[in-house]
Amino acid sequence: MDISKIIARAHRLSHISIAHALKGMDIKPGLYMYVLCICDHGGISQEELAAELLVDKSSAAKAVKLLIADGFIDRKQNEQDKRAYHLYPSPKAKEYYPIIQKARESAQKELLSGMTPVEADFFIRLLEKLNVERKFLTASDESLP
Repeated sequence: MDISKIIARAHRLSHISIAHALKGMDIKPGLYMYVLCICDHGGISQEELAAELLVDKSSAAKAVKLLIADGFIDRKQNEQDKRAYHLYPSPKAKEYYPIIQKARESAQKELLSGMTPVEADFFIRLLEKLNVERKFLTASDESLP
């Protein structure tokens, strides 16, 4: 059993389901997690966003640029550090937030549909026990947050 392959497949199926649910809306499928995170953590810095989503800083910067251009987020300069910016959800992001959350919940429900509620709850608790934090990163992963 290759756990990485199983997790990657579940992630991919979830992503496909969410992309399908958001089809016809003007949000790019790979950017919905950024919108959710910024809505959940209004005022988050771009660096904190990258760390929260476990993506490298350049990927976060590209996503932020696209989301600003598409009207999903507002970027405001930090008063104390003029080099830093805080990210806030725009009214458009706040409007899309419940739709994206519903799509994510639906994808999760779909993934867990072959399990009883007790099995699904146990499975989620087991996944939460996985230690998937920074300890897997090495010194060579300096581009990651």
